[in-house]
Amino acid sequence: MLTSHFPGHFQPNEWLGDFIGRIRAADATSGLQHAKADLAELEAINGYSKKYHHQQNANADAEPVIEDELHGYVKRTLRLVGGT
Repeated sequence: MLTSHFPGHFQPNEWLGDFIGRIRAADATSGLQHAKADLAELEAINGYSKKYHHQQNANADAEPVIEDELHGYVKRTLRLVGGT
């Protein structure tokens, strides 16, 4: 979603955390300024998801997946990207 809404601002090999950093650092003249409205939600989704990434958590395979929590974050993500 971010790469298609803001072409040229993000690289294909970047993670959501990288996107968040770029949005947070965007000045008033940047096209990313519009994404700042979604920054808190992006940060929450990133905070949840990164515990399941091996790069962020060496014990990612052992992290329990709580279905209700996962479902909630999926719904939040879909709302953010316009899926529901």
